[in-house]
Amino acid sequence: MHYRVYKDVFSKDVIKNIKDYFEQQEKKHLTNGMLKIEQPWKLDVVQEYIKPVLSNYFNVNLENIGDNIYKHSSAYFPHVDIANAGYPCFNVLIPILVKDNVDQKFCIFDQYVNDYTSGATWLGKAYNAVKDFEHNKKRRFIFNDSIVENKTNKEIDTALWQEHLEGPARDKNMFKQCSVNVVDYAPGNLIIFDSKYIHCTGKMKCEWKMGLSLRFKGNFEKEIL
Repeated sequence: MHYRVYKDVFSKDVIKNIKDYFEQQEKKHLTNGMLKIEQPWKLDVVQEYIKPVLSNYFNVNLENIGDNIYKHSSAYFPHVDIANAGYPCFNVLIPILVKDNVDQKFCIFDQYVNDYTSGATWLGKAYNAVKDFEHNKKRRFIFNDSIVENKTNKEIDTALWQEHLEGPARDKNMFKQCSVNVVDYAPGNLIIFDSKYIHCTGKMKCEWKMGLSLRFKGNFEKEIL
C-alpha cells in the first residue's frame, strides 16, 4: 500500500499550538488560492511539538524538502509533489483545523508518475483559464498523460465523483481512468503517502481548512516504520 492513515496521533494541545502559530504570523503568502507559511520543518513550534511524535513513524533525521502550513477554501487540483526531486520522497500530512468540524476528506489515487524530475498538476478543462500557473507543473488530463502509470482504462464511478471529487473546474473527465482512496481529513490524524502518487483535496464540504504538510527524501516502503 502506498499510503497510511494513523488516527488521533496528535493531541488537541499540539494541534492548537500549530493553529495559533499560523494565525499569529503576519508573514504569510498566497499561492494558487492557498495562504501559506513555507519551510515549517525549520520552525521551533514544529520541532518542539510535531517532530517527537513523527519519530514514532519514520526516521525524522531524513532530509526535509518542503512544504508548508496552509489554509484554503477551494479544492486543489490532482497533483504530485516531486518537482525536480529526481529521487523518491514521501509526504506527511497533518490536518490542523476544519471549519465547523465538517466531515472533510482527502483523496489519494492509485495512479502514479514515472518521472521524478517534473512536478505535475492536472488542470483538466481549466488548463487555459489558469494562465499564471507554474509552467513546469501545468498538465491537462491524467488519462492521456504518458507520465502516469496504473490507469484503469475506465470512467471514474459517477457516485464516487459526486460525493468526494466534484467541484468548480473539476468535472468527471479530470479523473477519467483513475481509482481513488478516500481518507478522513480529521485534525489529530496523520496521513503519510508516497509522493509520486497523485492526490488532491476531497470535495470541499467545509468553508475552509488548515493543515501542515511536510515532505522528506526517502523511499516510502522502506522508511515508514
